[in-house]
Amino acid sequence: MKFSPLVASVYAALQLSLSSALTISEINGHKYLSPYAGQNVTAVKGLVTAKGPSGFWIKSTTLDLDPRSSNSIYVFSSSAGRNLTVGDIITLDATVLEYRSSSAYIYLTELTTPSNVVRISSGNKVTPIVIGEWLLKWPPTEQFSSLDNWDVFGLPNNASQLSVKNPSLNPLIYGLDFWESLSGELVTVKRPKAVAKPSSFGDTWVTGSWRVSGRNKRGGLTSTDRDSNPEAILIGSPLDGTPNPKTTRLGDDLAEITGIVTQAFGYYRILPLTALSVTGSQSPDVAPVTTFTSGGSCIFLQEIQDDNGATNNGVVSSNLTLSTLIASIYNQSGTTYAYTYISPINLADGGEPGGNIRVAYLYKPTLLRLSPGAQIGGSLDANVVLPGPSLQYNPGRIEPSNAAWTASRKPLAAQWETLDGKNKFFTVNVHFGSKGGSSSIEGDYRPPVNGGIEDREAQANVTAKHSNPSPNYKI
Repeated sequence: MKFSPLVASVYAALQLSLSSALTISEINGHKYLSPYAGQNVTAVKGLVTAKGPSGFWIKSTTLDLDPRSSNSIYVFSSSAGRNLTVGDIITLDATVLEYRSSSAYIYLTELTTPSNVVRISSGNKVTPIVIGEWLLKWPPTEQFSSLDNWDVFGLPNNASQLSVKNPSLNPLIYGLDFWESLSGELVTVKRPKAVAKPSSFGDTWVTGSWRVSGRNKRGGLTSTDRDSNPEAILIGSPLDGTPNPKTTRLGDDLAEITGIVTQAFGYYRILPLTALSVTGSQSPDVAPVTTFTSGGSCIFLQEIQDDNGATNNGVVSSNLTLSTLIASIYNQSGTTYAYTYISPINLADGGEPGGNIRVAYLYKPTLLRLSPGAQIGGSLDANVVLPGPSLQYNPGRIEPSNAAWTASRKPLAAQWETLDGKNKFFTVNVHFGSKGGSSSIEGDYRPPVNGGIEDREAQANVTAKHSNPSPNYKI
């Protein structure tokens, strides 16, 4: 189609007008991906709300009340914001970019290659959004995404991706949609509480003054079926360069947090303006493991390494490891324990290379004993439930040569009785395979990739078949 010069000039002017009229909320849109990704935008107007080492954030001066769309956006540039100050109102030209550092992560909408940065005014008030202050700003407490089919742990994994489906946000129901609707916004978390210990970088999961599900007596959140607490938010690296404390404990109360909502390294997070500060801890302090174990009659242990830890020299015995543990328990509590285990084949059971981790039992010899009549099994001996019922080996490993246990810990079945022989029972100490290879619960793949799920299902089936080989056995 051809236009006359007059019509063409009017059309071009109209296009320029539409482009320059875009607000930040229009650039963000109400989905995960911007409808203007890859396009140039001009005269974008915003209030500078925060600055970081590689860019700054601006908030629209014309607010959109649609709860699905953020009114703020990140401007990626280490130089364009150098002479800007929080509280400046500016206009700029830029390119809309969807960025992520891994294909497993959710995209972050940002403005890049900014130019024609013009300061309109300075000293304007910057007011953060208080999360939980009103209903539309309460994080959902159960569901993560509309693509999870109501079960974030469901199968099949990675049935769809947010970057492909690009669903409309529903921040009242889905946790990821809620945090995406706040992307780039300056927010405040009142009455924050640590719900996990910090990472090695000081990143700390918290909740705030909003409602939560699964709060436990330790101050953390307990995940349940179909609920893995999307209302918790990670607090990342402070924008002023100060370090977050790494000694924060589960349940600690923290000072009020103000920072920018963003998406990085597979998780939504708030980048605080300054470092976290602990204002109170639970009392009493958490007791050492030896205190917890001093009351149990039969204790299941996992991740027990061999006698020289990660040193890879063929040692598989853990007599020294377990003797040291029970000596420490006795010294602190006066409680005497014995132990039993079966050594793995060197380097065959996974875990830290050279560590030869295995499962084991501690038991009080003044109360319990391994039922007599069967010898302890070897590393490759497969235990069998015999008529009675009783065990062929006591203790004995469950099908240690089965492919389900390749590079994984083998379960240890044992038969016990009280010293008078009147009370008998069976135990199975099973340490399923790791979830290595999983994707982030807040990543692009929906439902998230549950690494090793096929191995764990096979391991569960092998364990179940061994533990109840006949409906006549009450095991």
